[in-house]
Amino acid sequence: MLAGRMKGIKDRLSLSAKILASLTAILVLGLGVTAYLISSKSARTTEELSLQAGKELASDVANGVGRDINTALRVTETMRDAFVGLYTHGTKDRQTYLAMLEAAVKANPQYVAIWTAWEPNAFDGRDAEFVNTDGSAAFAGAKAHDATGRFVPYVFATPEGFDITPLTDYDKPGAGDYYLLAQRSGKQQIIEPYPYQVGDKTVIMTSLVTPIIIDGDVKGVVGLDLDLGVIQQRLAEV
Repeated sequence: MLAGRMKGIKDRLSLSAKILASLTAILVLGLGVTAYLISSKSARTTEELSLQAGKELASDVANGVGRDINTALRVTETMRDAFVGLYTHGTKDRQTYLAMLEAAVKANPQYVAIWTAWEPNAFDGRDAEFVNTDGSAAFAGAKAHDATGRFVPYVFATPEGFDITPLTDYDKPGAGDYYLLAQRSGKQQIIEPYPYQVGDKTVIMTSLVTPIIIDGDVKGVVGLDLDLGVIQQRLAEV
């Protein structure tokens, strides 16, 4: 009888051990699945948050660049309006317009240059008198006109202050698109990035250009150059 009782106890212990082992296995499996699901959900949540943060950051950067461009366009519009006002009231003195360009560059040091270009004899009808002549006294004899005598001054900042030079290649399709596109279309233009020699260095930049329309004719344009290296540096910092 004692032997039978001991056998029954052993059987019950063996059954309990099997049940305990089964429950332990189920618990471990359940915890593992739960941990996996939590980890997977956390990874998805982290990815979603990262993508959302990236989109917001990209939007902020794009909006900032957009504001810079809109501000620059307004500068060219302001210069255009000033030029049209002077021109229609009979002021066609090149020194006056050069002084305005110089003042605009001084007031906006974030830009590479501010410039204007007029059609042949469209400014004052005196291109022949200004062939290869200097600019205003403020530029210490710097040359403002090329061999055509057209009014095409390019005023830019230098480490020492400011300088002036005539625009180049403005009459050549492709190289001169910074002038020709706005002049021919009569519409504002934002030019594709291109290299341009500014003083003693080559700058990769874009031009924002506003046409000067008087009595229905495009007499010339006002342009402003943005150094794309500055924008690229800002993006790299972000």
